[in-house]
Amino acid sequence: MAGTRSKVARAAREAVLRRIVAWIDTQSGPQQAVCESLQMRASQLHTLVNEGAERCSLEYLLDVWERCGGTYTLVLSPGATDSATPVHNPATRRAETGRHSS
Repeated sequence: MAGTRSKVARAAREAVLRRIVAWIDTQSGPQQAVCESLQMRASQLHTLVNEGAERCSLEYLLDVWERCGGTYTLVLSPGATDSATPVHNPATRRAETGRHSS
């Protein structure tokens, strides 16, 4: 069971990292502008892109994804059924309900 969880966690980190890298690839301008948008130094960006799935937590990667303007939804499902319970990111929840924080 722990091996399966580890594989799922790694797959989730890799999926988020792919989205972040795709976002970075669409940005025009110098690397410094991307670093400023993501609130990180060039060395951190380099590590993120090259080793993010191994060295960064899912929580950190999701935080960076939000800095890219992305949102996410976590879906938990019981083992043997098709029903799933979504767990929304608070920022996404505010957007869905029309409430925004200042």
